[in-house]
Amino acid sequence: KYQKIEGQKPHTGVEMHYDGCDITWQIMLSEPGDYDAGGTYFRYLQKTVVVDKGQVLIHPGELYHKGVDITRGTRRMIVGFMDGFDPGIIDDSPADHDSSKYEHNEIRTY
Repeated sequence: KYQKIEGQKPHTGVEMHYDGCDITWQIMLSEPGDYDAGGTYFRYLQKTVVVDKGQVLIHPGELYHKGVDITRGTRRMIVGFMDGFDPGIIDDSPADHDSSKYEHNEIRTY
């Protein structure tokens, strides 16, 4: 659960990382109007993927990604990790792709 509450230390996103598993998936539980901003930024794509309630985002766990900070509300999702598939994908994207200017390059699925 990511939320921004006035007067409290926010948990609004997740820093750049990779999961170290074969496959990562997340199911969005929140409606688009429940929060502002957010999404999953992928360094390799230099894009942020935004999914709608009920949609599932699946990606190789070895891709560098981050949870983009929300600016209002609460974003809820279920995240899972799976091994045993060995997709053989290596993310060799350079760290300079972490620039926040790329976080606004969105791919919306709804």
